[in-house]
Amino acid sequence: MKATLPIGSALAILLSAPALADSRCDCSSKIGKCDARVKLEGNRLLVSSSVPQCSMVVFFADGQPKVSSVTDGISSEEWLGPTASPKLEIDSCTVCADRNYPAAQTPAAPEGPSPFVGTWVVAGGCSWGRIRHTFSISDVTGGRVSAKGDFGNCSFDDGRVSGTSITMNCSNWLNSVRYVGSLVTPTQIRGTYTQTTSSERCSWEAHKE
Repeated sequence: MKATLPIGSALAILLSAPALADSRCDCSSKIGKCDARVKLEGNRLLVSSSVPQCSMVVFFADGQPKVSSVTDGISSEEWLGPTASPKLEIDSCTVCADRNYPAAQTPAAPEGPSPFVGTWVVAGGCSWGRIRHTFSISDVTGGRVSAKGDFGNCSFDDGRVSGTSITMNCSNWLNSVRYVGSLVTPTQIRGTYTQTTSSERCSWEAHKE
């Protein structure tokens, strides 16, 4: 059975990095929980979080504990282990205090209908160009997103809502896209998206109609 790495030990590993003191993340202040994934692409481990805020992701690679500080939904590191295809397991994902998302500006999850339900106009882009499309979210019962509309030439696959954070995945025959974002106000979402056909991390923003 896989051992669980204590959160204190994980935090100690993160705090041992000299650059952390100058970063936007403060993982000594825990905001909540998140969902995470880890996969190997080439010789790099790609760690993703369901929220754009700083996240502390604890995972195991071939049974060895590792901790990754994830910002804007994704991070990567070189895999230097002895095996070409390590066994990867997520242990935990914790949302940390983030200078880019001050607690006073992060809206609390309101009671009643979710603010995510409605029609959203999306604008964003990467170095290769801009995107603009519209989609509608009809339900987020149990944290699962039901959505339809234009997702930039790809079909909606699935999505999750956790508090004020949202993750959505869409795909076509050539590409898969993962959107992560958070409510900035009840009518505005801001975040990043990544594609399997590119290593670039792109930005997106949505406003409710």
